[in-house]
Amino acid sequence: MAKNTITKREALTQILALVEGHTDLEAYCTNEIALLDKKSEKSAEKSAEKAAAYATTRDTVAEILAGVENGLTVSDILNAGVFTNTDGTPMTNQRMTYILNTPEAKAIFTKSTVKGKTYYNLV
Repeated sequence: MAKNTITKREALTQILALVEGHTDLEAYCTNEIALLDKKSEKSAEKSAEKAAAYATTRDTVAEILAGVENGLTVSDILNAGVFTNTDGTPMTNQRMTYILNTPEAKAIFTKSTVKGKTYYNLV
């Protein structure tokens, strides 16, 4: 059975339609909707920033793997280059694995498992 959920924006829009003439409530609802827009905009900016950083990382990994025949593990890739997160901290194995398994990266890299170790190659 599917739940009929309503978002905060939908609720505020419906309330706004019902409270015509009550300036206090109209102002409140309008302000809350504006805050939701601001939050959504900030989230989109962060997503775009991460996507750009991931693209740069994928390009660097592709350069590293260009001369490799049998592929490299995530640890080997991290040791072959200098990788940092957007905040400047060193990149972890988990983050690199996530980046290499995104849909965009799957078009560039293939992965194979040999004796429990995962190796990444260029397509």
